[in-house]
Amino acid sequence: MNFDDITSIQTQHPLKLVYQIPLGKTKTFWNSMSKGKLVIPKCVKCSTYYFPPQGDCSKCLSSEMEWVEFSTDGTLEVFTHLMVAPGSFMDKVPYTVAIGKLNQGIKILAWLKDVEYGKIKIGMNIKLHIKKIDETKCVYEWRLN
Repeated sequence: MNFDDITSIQTQHPLKLVYQIPLGKTKTFWNSMSKGKLVIPKCVKCSTYYFPPQGDCSKCLSSEMEWVEFSTDGTLEVFTHLMVAPGSFMDKVPYTVAIGKLNQGIKILAWLKDVEYGKIKIGMNIKLHIKKIDETKCVYEWRLN
């Protein structure tokens, strides 16, 4: 075979992604999610909140965190509607991803579900819905309030 006139070779391989999420210092978050509650860590030393949750403060480097229960009510800040998706999400299109701001001020990125694309409006009231998939898996997604 002569490769002088060939500029590329195309191959296709299915891609399977498996995520391992270390729970360590965030177990309180996952246990609360499994009960339908949203808790967010707050640094005891400098009062900084962290979402997604983390066990150590990147601002003051303290490892002393307290868990604060938050309301799941919020407001839509920004969204994008995807018609073409990465390979691992091809079976999900079309879908909408949004950043919502909880009433307490924390911003959360999640899928926006069960809202027709034409009816999505910046500033609309939304609620972070916690969904238990099975005994070891929970997800959160924005829905209309």
